[in-house]
Amino acid sequence: RGRGRGRGRGDRYNQAIRENQSYAYRSKASIYEHLSTLPKFNIIDIGANISKKDFPDTKDVITRAVSAGVKPIILTGTTLNNSEQAIQLSKCYPGTLYATVGIHPHNAKSCDQYTIEKLKQLAQNPEVISLGECGLDFDRNFSSPEDQEKWFIQQLLLARELKMPLFLHERAAHKKFVEIM
Repeated sequence: RGRGRGRGRGDRYNQAIRENQSYAYRSKASIYEHLSTLPKFNIIDIGANISKKDFPDTKDVITRAVSAGVKPIILTGTTLNNSEQAIQLSKCYPGTLYATVGIHPHNAKSCDQYTIEKLKQLAQNPEVISLGECGLDFDRNFSSPEDQEKWFIQQLLLARELKMPLFLHERAAHKKFVEIM
């Protein structure tokens, strides 16, 4: 009782609401009014998953994002096919879209040595700024932990060889993730 955020009588936020202080907003309109007075800032989307299936009008999605101040947008590669699509889309929007190439832990079961060689080739494209999304996800285990570990290590080695940054994913696998890193 009284220990969680927003539950205790001494909680500053609740106190501000009771006293109607300026930072305790009572409506969305007052929040937006306050935000409109703040200086503008750039937003970078570091993990965009834009596909024709999810967004039939990709051009419109990108245009709206850029007009809202989201730039650059980094398209996430999670499979070979998805990585190739990210590169192709990035080529249509130079300076706005970039790509990562990698195999997400959910897709590790489909990985083999050809996959790693293909990622190496794809990484040579100027639109590619990172390897990944790669890592471990022991929460859902769409791929076995053994497959995830094996192909995570292979992608780490490839990143080291190519001197590229990594876009990492970890869920319910912290101990093993840190051990491998």
